[in-house]
Amino acid sequence: MAGVALCSVGVAICVLGRGGASDFEAVRGRVGTGVALGLLAAFGQAAGSMIARPAMAAGMDPFAGSLIRVAAAVACLAALMAMRLPVARIEARPGPRMTAQIAASGVIAMVIGMTLLLFALQGGKVGIVSTLSALSPVMILPILWAVTGERPSAASWSGALIAVAGMGLIFLR
Repeated sequence: MAGVALCSVGVAICVLGRGGASDFEAVRGRVGTGVALGLLAAFGQAAGSMIARPAMAAGMDPFAGSLIRVAAAVACLAALMAMRLPVARIEARPGPRMTAQIAASGVIAMVIGMTLLLFALQGGKVGIVSTLSALSPVMILPILWAVTGERPSAASWSGALIAVAGMGLIFLR
């Protein structure tokens, strides 16, 4: 429990302690809409993990499970787009470099990351696997630094250390 608590607190500090000067982090649109969509996404992730665990324990292929999760995500995004929520509009189309970054992110996150998550759910506890998979804000600090050129704040690094300590407790139990 202490490891899970440290991971959660560390990730929260890491996210809340970010600098925010980068264009990636600029707030566009309504904050309430963003918070509501974020909570909906968190609920979807938690529900997906709870549904996937019994399927994976029963022997489902992780690649097939990943495909089903991606299809469900596409259906949910299509439903949100059909709702025509008031969101910020993107002023310019992404160039080739940005398109490549988006494609790489999709492949790494959805193909590799989701498949590995489903492999972990085959034998691991949902709470532990979900906690460890939620450490991405900690893991991407160096990548954000490299891409944006903006050094993460001391609070972000402190949160990352707390989260890593929590991860260490989880693995040492």
